[in-house]
Amino acid sequence: MMDKYKNQYGVITPKDMYDFDNKSIKLGITSLELMENAGRAVSDNIRKNYKKSHVLVICGNGNNAGDGFVVAKNLREANWPVKVMLINDTVFSKDTSSMLERWGKNDLIKYSIDEIYSAEIIVDAIFGSGLNRPLNSFNLEVVSSINASKAKVISIDLPSGVNGETGDILNSAVIADSTVTFIRKKIGHLLLPGKQFCGEVYVENIGTQKSIIENFKFNYFENNPNIWSKGIKLPNLYSHKYQRGFSVINSGKLGSTNAAKLAAESALRIGSGVVAICCVRECINSFTASKSSLIIKESNNIVQFIQTISDPRCTAVLIGPGNGINDHTYNCVIEARKLMKPCVIDADAISVFKNKPNVLFDIIDQDCILTPHEGEFERIFPNLKGNKIERVKEASKISGAIIVLKGSDTLISSPDGRVIINSCAPPTLATAGSGDVLAGIILGLLSQGTDPFLGTAAAVWIHSISARLFGFGLIADDLVDLIPKVLNTLFLNDENKKQVKNKL
Repeated sequence: MMDKYKNQYGVITPKDMYDFDNKSIKLGITSLELMENAGRAVSDNIRKNYKKSHVLVICGNGNNAGDGFVVAKNLREANWPVKVMLINDTVFSKDTSSMLERWGKNDLIKYSIDEIYSAEIIVDAIFGSGLNRPLNSFNLEVVSSINASKAKVISIDLPSGVNGETGDILNSAVIADSTVTFIRKKIGHLLLPGKQFCGEVYVENIGTQKSIIENFKFNYFENNPNIWSKGIKLPNLYSHKYQRGFSVINSGKLGSTNAAKLAAESALRIGSGVVAICCVRECINSFTASKSSLIIKESNNIVQFIQTISDPRCTAVLIGPGNGINDHTYNCVIEARKLMKPCVIDADAISVFKNKPNVLFDIIDQDCILTPHEGEFERIFPNLKGNKIERVKEASKISGAIIVLKGSDTLISSPDGRVIINSCAPPTLATAGSGDVLAGIILGLLSQGTDPFLGTAAAVWIHSISARLFGFGLIADDLVDLIPKVLNTLFLNDENKKQVKNKL
């Protein structure tokens, strides 16, 4: 499934883009043509999305400036009022110099705050996606002026100041209303904080040959149902409940049972045929208000927990939500993995291995999903350095497991180096119990035999869209009830009705 859509939803780095351009040149397209195509894509986008307005193109000194000269020339030829402000006077590349000649060296204006403030549309052609150094004091002033203006701002490739490889802001960045990039989105378009500076991102073709894209091995992807939807196992007429997955959840003690309850109800809603909660005797009554579909297993000690998960029909286990950092939580993980049960290891079940992370890494594999937020991640991977992408990739490699590094830009990483970036989560997900719901959705899909990596990506997306559907005022309980709506939208629309009908 991933192979079919890897090109469409692949995400690249600035270096990848540089390599694409070099390969295109070797196959016959000139670098000047690539620059002209990029500039034309931006000018066409502006003409399509905005009415004729006073445009100011602000150019730096790299190829991004060359793209800006093309934008200005094309808009002028379409009778738009255009000015070009050159802010970094230096020696240009041959292609950028050629595009400046076409615009006209005598038709440049110098930096002026008044010119910036009087523009209706500003095209940011200062720096491209390859910027990896902080802005100097003058460029900081220019960026500050752009951000203080009332103009609509369109950035070429990436807003100046955003690192295309990491999404980091070097020391300041242009706040764009939209960004026009080329071939594929860059990591910087999807990861915070860069993501919030990009506005709406348009991806345009600049003539890169299809063979280059088709033969490229993508390691990064933007989360989308087309990547994983056909891997979701829908019920058919021959299904019975245990064929649809038997999920087991370890509950916390009295006062901490709601986490397990949210996870259990989420696992049911996502399609797990049977969901059982293991809890001590005094907690059994805590679940009387839960969904009647839940099975409650008395589990006062590790022996009784083992008895429940030893059932050969048990297909996946969740440990951690509300469990507490204690010996029982630790032993539940150990025993579940002794039985080789696919596991979702969340919250306290991660933190309990803070002082013995290698013990955990020795018993987990690609059938296990770790779901840490940043704090939990640092507890078991304290020595990892680098940006967010590098750290999560290394964590998956070290542990051998699927890692879900939770946040507004959640990353799902596989031990083989693939990373899916989830860019659709709303800020309303920052609410108590939200992570328990996510753990339950992951568990439910894992129990049904969904590929652990792609199933986890599906869970993260469904979790995010459920929250977006509800809007403001969201609490974790609301997410559980919206899971069926998201599933029905995915699988009962016109495009998928035939697929569902064939499976029923």
